[in-house]
Amino acid sequence: VTADDQGVVVNGLRQSVELWDHQKVGVAWMRGQEREGKRGGIVVDEMGLGKTILGITRILNRHPTSNDRAYGWAHATLIVCPVSLIGQWESEVENFAVGLNVVKHHGLSRSSDPQTLWDNHVVITSYATVASEYSAVCMHSSSRKSALFGVKWWRIILDEAHLIRNWAAKSTKACFNIVGKYRWCFMGTPIQNRVEDLYSMFRFINIRPLGDLQEFKDYIIKPIKGGQVTLAIERLQVVLSAVMLHRRKDAFQIDALQLPGRHVHIVQCQFDEGERGLYHTLEGCVKSRVEDWVKQGVVKTHFACVLEMLLHLRQACDHPMLMYHSGVVNENVSTSSSSDSLGGLSWYIEELNVELDDLLTKLHLEADDENDQIEVFQCTQPAKSSGHKSASRIPNVPPPSVKMRQLVDLLLKINADSAGRGKMIIFLYFTSMLDLVQQFLVAKGFILARYDGSMSLSECEQNLEYISSDQDVKCILVSIKAGVSPGLNLTACNNIILLEPWWNPAVEEQAFDRVHRIGQLLPVNIYKLVVQDSVEECILELQNKKRKLADATLSGNTISDMTLDIGDVRCLFQVAA
Repeated sequence: VTADDQGVVVNGLRQSVELWDHQKVGVAWMRGQEREGKRGGIVVDEMGLGKTILGITRILNRHPTSNDRAYGWAHATLIVCPVSLIGQWESEVENFAVGLNVVKHHGLSRSSDPQTLWDNHVVITSYATVASEYSAVCMHSSSRKSALFGVKWWRIILDEAHLIRNWAAKSTKACFNIVGKYRWCFMGTPIQNRVEDLYSMFRFINIRPLGDLQEFKDYIIKPIKGGQVTLAIERLQVVLSAVMLHRRKDAFQIDALQLPGRHVHIVQCQFDEGERGLYHTLEGCVKSRVEDWVKQGVVKTHFACVLEMLLHLRQACDHPMLMYHSGVVNENVSTSSSSDSLGGLSWYIEELNVELDDLLTKLHLEADDENDQIEVFQCTQPAKSSGHKSASRIPNVPPPSVKMRQLVDLLLKINADSAGRGKMIIFLYFTSMLDLVQQFLVAKGFILARYDGSMSLSECEQNLEYISSDQDVKCILVSIKAGVSPGLNLTACNNIILLEPWWNPAVEEQAFDRVHRIGQLLPVNIYKLVVQDSVEECILELQNKKRKLADATLSGNTISDMTLDIGDVRCLFQVAA
């Protein structure tokens, strides 16, 4: 389908708005998905291609008829998005369209009366609000009104719809239960971690048979677990070809979409003797136990424990201090399983205590001997912190690990190569490591900004202003969970340092897109710090496999040499079958 043969006419767009050819194709495709019994679909366009304007044109082009209103359908289209995008949707509707009445349904002051929403053209709300009102409906079905669930919406658009990928989550169940005639999922990355992520989208848009959980398990999940990955992917491709529009920026020659180059560099780190000894001790204990569980066929039974052992291996790659007096269970393992997990881990934690103490003592002595305060960017001022305090669970700043010393070398090199003009963002998964890195870099004379989920909105905004406008601030530390926020713009930086790899490559790509996006004027360099001969190298292998799976599912290509499930565990722990 090309733009020339679509005859696309959109009444209600501002005169200054001119659709690109690929957007005209999208308008025509969405129009077809609301005809002849079809009730919506999935739009998977990369950031910058204009998913928002496609949604706006659909709102302008298709209104309920008098017969539709007689059947109880409201005039309004409901847009559900992350809180950070509510304002962006409101402004873009106003900038692109004429005559649309827009209401934001969010916050404590929102109405509980459905009639206040019924006749608006556009109602914008958040996933959290949908979940909250659904809980109220479930608990007080006869005594309390819910505005969102009291309307038969003409159309529902879920923006960043990958957020409903967990079909057991409260917000996902809430979205399933909103009544809407036409149902749309907008996103840039539908498969975050596994093909099961697609089920929630199928359920939401009411696709049969794969919108039924049991059918999805029978047709997709069971073949994958049985080694018939190609068969499962082919089935998914048949369904996706009928309901999904998927385009990439690099497929179009549009000047406004042409971004500077993006280059990925793997920076190899090598443990010193002490850290290597600790890691090998930990790895040996873990590998032995996982091998036993694999042979016994009980890995799934101990999966919470497996995740925590993997967590410790990853932490040992960052800094041995992260494992000391382990308080990590609550960050990554559910409360219900943490006690069992700790009990399963005590057999090797005790073995590590003496070696860990010896290593930390050795690191302290080495740090005292170095006595090498480095002046960075000709400045020794303290970090810009907006009053944010580091986590209290690390009372004293320990000496740097190998990875932290490698980080300083890399920051100095980037600064020298850019003649002091390049700005840097450091993404981290562990907030405890973020605390250590912040204190270490401040002691070395770096001026830093910081952005993580523990900070208030005003603190976050102030630190973003620092990195954007303050020439003295060359570096910002970002928790990657906060860094994947869709509304976050970090184009002031053009150098990305990923301190810890994670097995879900989609999360990393979303974080990188906060920097490599429209508005970025400089080439972007991405540096991934990876410890040699460690679980981090295994994580990179697993990432590549997941990318192959996602690309094959969405592109229609075939898969070769693909294994899943328990193979992931064997790969990460380097355990034979």
